[in-house]
Amino acid sequence: MMQIETRDGSTQQVDPGSVITFPEGLTSFEDCKKFKLFHQQDANAPIVYWLQSIDSPEVIFNVAFPYTLNVDYDFELNGEDIALLGAESAGDLVVMLLLYKSAPDLAELPTVSVNKNVNAALRAPLIINTKKLLGIQKPMYDASISVLVKNQLPTE
Repeated sequence: MMQIETRDGSTQQVDPGSVITFPEGLTSFEDCKKFKLFHQQDANAPIVYWLQSIDSPEVIFNVAFPYTLNVDYDFELNGEDIALLGAESAGDLVVMLLLYKSAPDLAELPTVSVNKNVNAALRAPLIINTKKLLGIQKPMYDASISVLVKNQLPTE
């Protein structure tokens, strides 16, 4: 077991075998390669997780699965991506989205809103091999992304 400091200032025992490695780091955080994925302990089906850097504990990202936001991806990984992920089966891979707070200068980026102040970055999802615990951030400027808009109006 290894000990890391969490975002609330407490320490957490982490199994080194549960650490996700991003060999190339994440955009603008290329030096952060090892991360632990956390979720609220009392949540049966958490919607938002946090991805905390082991290399720099102050670096923490909120993340979510696209399906929880009604987002669906259709894309192919290239040979380099498959090699970085050590992918043997598509069933071993999951996609997660980085969440961020709204800012006026980000208004032109394609996003889906989680609530009025939080958005998900659709064009640079995380792809994680859940068996090998390897991940990449995949910029996708030409991927097919669909967003399902659910009718929230009451029915008569």
